[in-house]
This record gives sequence, structure tokens and C-alpha cells, in this order.
Amino acid sequence: MDEEIRELKKENRTDHMKYMEGMEVLESDILEQVVARMEAYDYEKYTAKDVKAALSHMECTVEDFEALLSPAALPFIEEMAQRAKEETRKHFGNSVYMFTPLYIANYCENFCIYCGFNCHNKIKRAKLNAEEIEEEMKAISETGLEEVLI
Repeated sequence: MDEEIRELKKENRTDHMKYMEGMEVLESDILEQVVARMEAYDYEKYTAKDVKAALSHMECTVEDFEALLSPAALPFIEEMAQRAKEETRKHFGNSVYMFTPLYIANYCENFCIYCGFNCHNKIKRAKLNAEEIEEEMKAISETGLEEVLI
């Protein structure tokens, strides 16, 4: 029970949006720009005309994306899906890449609701040793899959 209380306290959590000791600090105001743009976003100002214009452009601007994210875009969902499909094929072709995940450990201090490793999930925690990692890699190589996501 004490462990659960410790995990719930904010000061015991890692803020993954901050630099940790030893990390290279990259100076950038991109996060501030994105947040400011998000806070200024007025989704009600867009019309069907704006959405059609956005769909007609070869390259979308930020303003185009804002129109496509607005309620005015709802009647254009199928056109947007077709455009997304075209763009995906143009940039990535008609292929699917399979990655085999290799989990070294399932310890976590985060609260991601979608993840099975969430620190509040009552699961058996484990960490692979060097021999176990090698064993897993051999099993993966026998499948023929070559892309491993660690």
C-alpha cells in the first residue's frame, strides 16, 4: 500500500518532457509554438469552402490542416481518407514493414492508460538478463523477421 501511495505522489514521477542528467540540451521553441497555435485554434471559423480548398492543394499548409480538423470537414471524411491514402502511397509505396518488439523489461513508472506496463497494472515485473536477451534474439531470427524494435 505504501508503494502505491509513493507512486501516486507527483514528486516521485519522472517528467519525460524535461531533460535528464547527461542528456544533450537542444534549444528550441517548437513546443511553445505548437501550444500557442493550439490555444489560438478556432475550429468554428472554417467552412466547407476552406475544407475544399485544403483538399485541392498539392501541399497542405498549417491553415489547411486546421480546416481539415474542423467540424466543417465532417462531410469530407471519405475524400480526406482517399487523399491520405494517396499521400501515404506516394511517400511510402504499397508496403508494410513488420517490426518484432523485444521487451528487455516491463518496469515502468508512467500512467499511460493504453499500456499493459502501466505502473498501476498489477502484473509480474521482470527484466531479461544477457542470456535471456540472446535467447529471444535467436528465436526472432528464426522467424525470418529482420527488423527488431527494442
